[in-house]
Amino acid sequence: MKGLRYQLIVPTRPVRDAVLAFLTGLEPNTSGPFADALVELRDSARNNVAIAFEDGGLLQSLDAWANMLLPVMYHAAQETHAAGRRARGILTALGRKPEDFIGRAATSLSLYERRLAGFVRAMLVEPELLVLDRLFEDLGPEERRGIAACIEIFGRRYPMRRILYVGFSEVPLPQFEPLASPEVVQ
Repeated sequence: MKGLRYQLIVPTRPVRDAVLAFLTGLEPNTSGPFADALVELRDSARNNVAIAFEDGGLLQSLDAWANMLLPVMYHAAQETHAAGRRARGILTALGRKPEDFIGRAATSLSLYERRLAGFVRAMLVEPELLVLDRLFEDLGPEERRGIAACIEIFGRRYPMRRILYVGFSEVPLPQFEPLASPEVVQ
């Protein structure tokens, strides 16, 4: 299952919340028709899971740039400078200027920009499993292309790592296969 991309369509926010809590280790158990696949994903990631949240998961008290670097600053402060260079590189590869995020209040970002900042933050921790929480939903075509570019950058940088898209509705994601059949997930 290394390097594969999966899509899991869930029917409700509570089911989605339970999936995310299980994958991050906040909930020790899971159930349902996709439980075995989720257990295998989490175990194979050796608890190295990052989530790019639907709202970016940003702290309002920090600017967008500090939000991107926060996990690195917390877990490996000595790597903050290198992570800043990597964040600049990721944003540049996406056609964005790092200056658009430095010093900018997280609350002033558009939905797409919050998701982009959250994606960069998740990528900087170099997870074995990257979970995409509804990143394509509620965006326009241009913004969806931007999210697709993020996924491709992650895939090129970490070709043997896995990606799981969790959403409420089916979105056309090339190279993603279903983790569980939508009609089976209740």
